[in-house]
Amino acid sequence: MDELQAVRELLPEAPPPKARVVAQARLRATGAGRRRAPRLRWTLPGLGLVAAATAVALALGTTGGAPKRSIPTPLPLGGKAVFLAAAERAESQPMGGYWYSDQISGASYLLKDGYAIIGAHLETFEWTGAAKSSGGRFYGRDLPARPATPEDEAAWRRAGAPRSFRVLSNGSPMTYTRHASRWEEDKGGRRPGGRFPLRGGELTTQEVLRLPTDPETLASRFLTPLVGKRPPGASGSPVPKGPAPVSNAYKLELAASLFEGAPLPPKVRAGLMRALVAQPGVHTIETATDALGRQGVALAVDQPSAGWQPNPDGHLVRKENAYREQVQLIFDKGTGALLADQTVLLTPGGQYRSRKPGFVIDYLLTRSSGWTDHKPSPPSALPFK
Repeated sequence: MDELQAVRELLPEAPPPKARVVAQARLRATGAGRRRAPRLRWTLPGLGLVAAATAVALALGTTGGAPKRSIPTPLPLGGKAVFLAAAERAESQPMGGYWYSDQISGASYLLKDGYAIIGAHLETFEWTGAAKSSGGRFYGRDLPARPATPEDEAAWRRAGAPRSFRVLSNGSPMTYTRHASRWEEDKGGRRPGGRFPLRGGELTTQEVLRLPTDPETLASRFLTPLVGKRPPGASGSPVPKGPAPVSNAYKLELAASLFEGAPLPPKVRAGLMRALVAQPGVHTIETATDALGRQGVALAVDQPSAGWQPNPDGHLVRKENAYREQVQLIFDKGTGALLADQTVLLTPGGQYRSRKPGFVIDYLLTRSSGWTDHKPSPPSALPFK
C-alpha cells in the first residue's frame, strides 16, 4: 500500500482548493516555488499548465473550532446602488505605459489539532508594457502558511505553534511551512509587450482600448461560454467544441479572469461591472471584507459545492459536497478595482460541519494592480504580518 492510499484510508476527505492554486503548480513546474467546478484562470506564456485544472486536497485530521465570522446580509437595493456607484468611479481611473498585477492565492486546510491554516499560499507579480517590444515579466514567491482565523491562531499556539503543516494537496502529500521564499522570475513567462491575454486568445493594446463599453454587448461577448469560436480580434487556437458551464458562479469567474488578467480600459471595466450586477442570481453585499482586511462592495452567487473525490478504488469522481458555498467578487467602493475573488462557507456540512458561515474556503486577492509610467518591481514587504 502506497503512502497516498494509506492516508486516504486513515483521514477524512477535504474539499479541493480551486484552480487559482494552479498558479502555484505553474511555479513549481518551472522550479520557482512551491477550486467544485474548475475555476478559470489565464495560462501564462511558457508555463504549459491549463488554468482550469482541478485539485483534490485532503487535510491531515478533522475540523477545528468555529470562527465568529458570518455571511453578510445581501442588500438587493442599497447594495446595488453602492456597487453601481463604484462602477461609475471605475470609469475615471488613469492609464500609463506599464500594466502590473500583484496577486495572492491561498486555500484553507483543516488539521487534526483543531485548527485551520491558509496553505498553498503564493504571491505572484507580473507586468506588461503597453507598447510593442516594451517587455513583460512574471515573478512568484511562497508566502508563509498561517492560521486562518484568530480562533485558529489560538488553537495553533495551544498545539505548540508548529512551523510546518503536513497536508495532501493536488492528491499528493505536501508540507507547507511558516517560511517565505524570495521572489523568483519565471524566465518562460517573459513577454514582448503590447499584447494581453484575453478570453479566447490575445489582444493588442490598441484592440483592448477599442473594446465595447455597453453592458449588454460585454455580457454577450464575455459572460457566455466559448464553444468552438474565438472573440473577434483575438489570436490563438480556436476554442475546442464541447459542453461549457453557464452557471451564475461561472459568470463571476469569467469576469474575475478579465479583471485579473488584462488591463481593461476604465469604461470597459465599468460596463462589465454593470453587466455583472444585472445577471439573474447575482446579488450584492454592501460591505464585505477580504483576507487583507480591506472592505468593499461585493457581488455574490450562492451555490452547492462539488468537487473531485476519491472512490474506494482510488479513482476520482465528481460528487456534490455536503455543504453550500458563496462565490464573492469584492470591489473597492472608491475606485471600482477588484480586491478579491473568494469562496466562503454559506451552509456548514461535510468537512466544514463545525465551521460557521463566512469561513473562507479559498481566495485570490489582488494586492494591487494598475498602470504606471515606470517599469514595476515586486514589493519587498510581505502582505501579512
